[in-house]
Amino acid sequence: MKTTTRFFINPRMRRVSSILAALFCFAALPAGSTTLELKSPWKDREISIDGKSDDWEGKLVYLEKENISLGLMNDGSCLYICFVAKDLPRQTQVMRQGLVIWFNPAGGKKKVFGLEFPLSIFERPSRSIPLGPEQTEQNQNNQEQLLQESFDEIKIIGPGKGMWEIKPIQEATGIGAAAKITGGVLVAELKIPLLQSELTPYAVGAKPGSAIGFGLEIPQPNAFAMSPGGSRSGAVGGRTGGMRGGTGEPGGQAAGRNVKLPKEIDLWANVRFSSMAPQNEN
Repeated sequence: MKTTTRFFINPRMRRVSSILAALFCFAALPAGSTTLELKSPWKDREISIDGKSDDWEGKLVYLEKENISLGLMNDGSCLYICFVAKDLPRQTQVMRQGLVIWFNPAGGKKKVFGLEFPLSIFERPSRSIPLGPEQTEQNQNNQEQLLQESFDEIKIIGPGKGMWEIKPIQEATGIGAAAKITGGVLVAELKIPLLQSELTPYAVGAKPGSAIGFGLEIPQPNAFAMSPGGSRSGAVGGRTGGMRGGTGEPGGQAAGRNVKLPKEIDLWANVRFSSMAPQNEN
């Protein structure tokens, strides 16, 4: 018997189509819950960490309110994540503010261990090329150039309080990460070991069959960060704190600018990993 699936995203409850159940095995949540319950299915194909979504056919879920697509799979050793953004303002937001994936092996919303990829250009001010939200060919070319140049490092956050480091991806032992802009679509892929070892010092801290807390965070930018001439010094609504939007208005509208800022993404889920490959059907 099929059940109706409800999908809730922090901080406000939002309903998403029930087809998510077929793709991510969503479970019904108690009334008033603000956390998504989902399963990460067993990896049933080869996944190349190459910044392409070809390997994820049928496994990506489009989140309408966030205007992104997300996919998860796992096997006996790693968790695989695919993030897709087709909208230029959302891509610019990811590039400016960064995309942070959080893990809590004990479950819940406490930020224990995180990976920032793509890395915010505010972490790398030497590459802060001004970009605006207008969908122009030159703007698109500039954004693609900056993003491609910025996809070679990853920020590892925790697990200790205040601990973080930025590494070239090839030096982040055990972690795989790649991102590309192809045909105006941003695709970011990550592979993270499940269990920590000498060979995999950076890991989720879970094993197949267990459940973890999983977070996806993209801070809301302000008008300075999203407009031509935006700079780190003007990023009062970015990672440096301060008011949201160029004027501090909740809607994120900047004074004197017709700029509609993309909203922040603060998504939390309880993710259960499949413990074995599905049985072949006769």
